[in-house]
Amino acid sequence: MSIKSYSSKEVDTIKTFLEQDLRDGFNPTLAICFCAHNLDFRTLSSYLVSKNIDFFGATTCGEIYDNTIVEGTYSILLIELEKNAYHIEMASFEEIEEDAAKKIAKVALEKFTKPAILTYASKVGVNGDSIVRGYKKILDVKTPIFGGLAGDDFRNEEFTVFHNETFETNGLAALIFDGTKVKIGGKAFSGWEALGKTHIVTKAEGNTLYELDNTPALELFIEYFGLEKSDQTEGEKMELIPGIYALKVIDKYDTEKIRSPLYYDHESHSLILAGELEIGDKVKFCPMPDIDIVTNTVEFFEEYSESHKEVDAIIITSCAARKFAFGPLMNKEINDVYEIWNAPTIGIIAMGEIGSHTIESECNFHNVTCSLFSLTLANKAKI
Repeated sequence: MSIKSYSSKEVDTIKTFLEQDLRDGFNPTLAICFCAHNLDFRTLSSYLVSKNIDFFGATTCGEIYDNTIVEGTYSILLIELEKNAYHIEMASFEEIEEDAAKKIAKVALEKFTKPAILTYASKVGVNGDSIVRGYKKILDVKTPIFGGLAGDDFRNEEFTVFHNETFETNGLAALIFDGTKVKIGGKAFSGWEALGKTHIVTKAEGNTLYELDNTPALELFIEYFGLEKSDQTEGEKMELIPGIYALKVIDKYDTEKIRSPLYYDHESHSLILAGELEIGDKVKFCPMPDIDIVTNTVEFFEEYSESHKEVDAIIITSCAARKFAFGPLMNKEINDVYEIWNAPTIGIIAMGEIGSHTIESECNFHNVTCSLFSLTLANKAKI
């Protein structure tokens, strides 16, 4: 069994790569693909299905191929794996996102006693916390759940996830592995170090933060970052640059999450975040991004690799906000993480990330984070 990674802007080039490898004896059964929204992924899907290769993936805000960030491409991982070692399931968002995740989680338990999930969601304004909550209500809280929210090159118009020739712009796709046959690993890490005092959430609803320490959240935000308000009409919401500002949230379980402010509202003096938080959560403001964040992230995964040396492939879900925040530094981050294992690697620049950050390996929804998912086939895995 083996794994290969491909990247190209053209379907015909992908076909050429695969046809040559097929002649050389490569026999993949599964393709994981991340691609730009405007590419002809439907034609690619039909071709792969004709070769009896299952097709799974999502559209992006940029792709990762081995040690490089690319754009406008198909980045594909092709895997030789017994078909009974995985299952792909999709569910539409008929009402709340949580229900779709519950449906998939029930299928996962029906299929495998030890499931591990790689999942991506497509919907304008999708609630990543609701998705993770749905999975956790059915599965063991330590079940590996990685992935995130699909992208569409920052248009915020149409996101797509897919399985074979089914394409969903309002739903959830999950690649479910049999954890008794495939070794799954991974961690999510942001690299941000908090600064200043710890604040307590005293008023919040969903992803809207109204008060910290009984003080309007916007006032404290301005105190830390010096945000100018003079050019905004009273009562309007103003979009912030994602990733430039970050909050470290510690919930009642002592789980750390990074939340990225998206808007502020003058009328309510609140912050609208790219993820939920609750009354009683602890919050610290984080400094502006710099090289130290990249260094921290790479060092974290280097330490992680000490206990996860045998890896056949890496799948990275990294936040679109990191791309804004780091600029060229993000290429260094991806290159340095790739060089830890030098394994076939693909990734997606996403609108939100799912993965495990805690010691207990419980997965959560994150912002401005790099989520790394590792795959080791049965010939190497000690399960």
